[in-house]
Amino acid sequence: MTDLIDRPAAAPTREPTVCTVRAVAISRDEAWDAWTTPGGLRSWWWTHDEDFTCTIDPHVGAGCRIYSAGRGLGARGRFVTVDRPRRLVLRWRWLDEHGPAPEGLVTVTFAVNEEDGDETVVRVEHTLSDGAATGPCAERWNQLMDSFAELGSDGQQMVCPRCGWPVQGDPPVCTSHTCPLTGRDGWYPDQTPVPLVDY
Repeated sequence: MTDLIDRPAAAPTREPTVCTVRAVAISRDEAWDAWTTPGGLRSWWWTHDEDFTCTIDPHVGAGCRIYSAGRGLGARGRFVTVDRPRRLVLRWRWLDEHGPAPEGLVTVTFAVNEEDGDETVVRVEHTLSDGAATGPCAERWNQLMDSFAELGSDGQQMVCPRCGWPVQGDPPVCTSHTCPLTGRDGWYPDQTPVPLVDY
């Protein structure tokens, strides 16, 4: 069963902070890939949105952009720290119909669950600008992290981290007709297939 722990940040801070923690039944490397590859993000971030788009380059100074035109909502980030498979830090802005929100700092940590070594505990801490409302931000992160916590369920379809299409076979091969990884019988460390959320 997934543990749900939502609480304030441990360290006091003048800026408002949202903190959300989930335990997920996948390895730390798999959790990292679910956060740092297009296919990984597609497997849990607004999975029902056909117009979901995502670009990500998990290197310091590079960025990511996630958007759903149907929702009129998305996010844009720039990586400050990339410490595989332990920690990501991004300068972060939510995007909505009113334009970009003020920039904040998002820290994502990945730890092996001490009580269950088959689980990874992922903690998201979002420090907002002074005066920013925490309610909408907390709601977004909690919805997303609830979806993320479903990864690793039994019988999960695995998808290509590059395009999000299903992979098949052993070793797994991408089934997309247009993906550069189609037909590849080997995967580099940053191109490992990731679980698809099955609702």
